[in-house]
Amino acid sequence: MKKKGIIFDFDGTIIDSTHEGVELCCKVAAIHKLPVPDGMKEYIRTLWGKPAHELIKICWPTAHVEEFLKDWQELDSQHPISIFPGVKKVLPILAQKYTLSILTSRGKKAAHTQLAFHDLHPLFSYVYALEDCPVPKPDPKSIFPLLQKYEESGIGKDALLIVGDSVYADMALARAVDIDFIGVTWGHSSREDFETAGVRKERITDSADELVGIIRMCT
Repeated sequence: MKKKGIIFDFDGTIIDSTHEGVELCCKVAAIHKLPVPDGMKEYIRTLWGKPAHELIKICWPTAHVEEFLKDWQELDSQHPISIFPGVKKVLPILAQKYTLSILTSRGKKAAHTQLAFHDLHPLFSYVYALEDCPVPKPDPKSIFPLLQKYEESGIGKDALLIVGDSVYADMALARAVDIDFIGVTWGHSSREDFETAGVRKERITDSADELVGIIRMCT
């Protein structure tokens, strides 16, 4: 089936949010007088890709999650997070041929703020953040509203690709809803992680410059 649409993850796939995100998360924890012991930052990195409210509950069970999230998003929206090398060059090329969208577990305000910082809004037809979905990834229901939008535009599920950096969230979702998947290794999961999970070698990329060619091979 010829591909007509591409669904991108955001954090770890388009923006390099892990390092800055972990630092901000721990800064907010300190503001809320929550413990940040040695090794906490590394532990948070292993959880990166989970919805923020889940991550907070796991790391700090006694935290007031909504207040923590509000402060985290406020800090997060004050400055742009770097885009991965090559991604900003590749996206306009893909947008000329495919209908692009974002499906992210990032909060709506934070997602749209970062898109605006980098002037990326014009490249994406749809942006679905945490509040736009009934449940977070990798639950199959997380993608249903976005799939409906694609259907309304005449693009069925078989004509879509999912591009993401996480075995846990992105690949698992793609597999659950039977959509072709491409894994990128510059975020959370490594090439070995993807291969171990059953992703074909030719559907994994270590460089954004390779992404256009891999997508074309899928179509």
